[in-house]
Amino acid sequence: MGEVQTAIYDRLRTDPALVDPLPAGLGFLVADRWLVKGPGPGSSPDAFDAVGRMRRAVVVLDAGEELHPDPRPNRSWELWDAYPVLYLFAEAHRNGRDAIEAAYRAIKARLHGWEPELPSGDRPAVEVPPRRAAVRDDPTYPGNIRSEVRVRASGARRVLAAS
Repeated sequence: MGEVQTAIYDRLRTDPALVDPLPAGLGFLVADRWLVKGPGPGSSPDAFDAVGRMRRAVVVLDAGEELHPDPRPNRSWELWDAYPVLYLFAEAHRNGRDAIEAAYRAIKARLHGWEPELPSGDRPAVEVPPRRAAVRDDPTYPGNIRSEVRVRASGARRVLAAS
């Protein structure tokens, strides 16, 4: 798991507005891996109800990192961007749609402008864009709707000289 993904996961899973049960919070489970039905290795039984429908969930997945084009002549620093993807799932009715909207607002309030200190020492700036994928039926999990948000984390790190 990437450092940025881990930092976002840790921040969201401790946000009472997002994870506390209804009516105090929105009742979302926050996961750092894809949720899997059924018994067996890798399954996520607490993520599904008795009829097999996924409960409200935010899944934070790493989407890698890429170097940012650096127009500056000083090459002792490199700029980078990471784009974790947050998948928001809820029940397929009006309450679920409203929950996804509220979760997006809570996520944006919690992450936008945040500068986590990563184990590597990097301190990227996190940006939650004003756009996200439309809320729609999820073909993988019948009875659920979903939306995705691609978060951007931008940082700089010193380039180590070759020895």
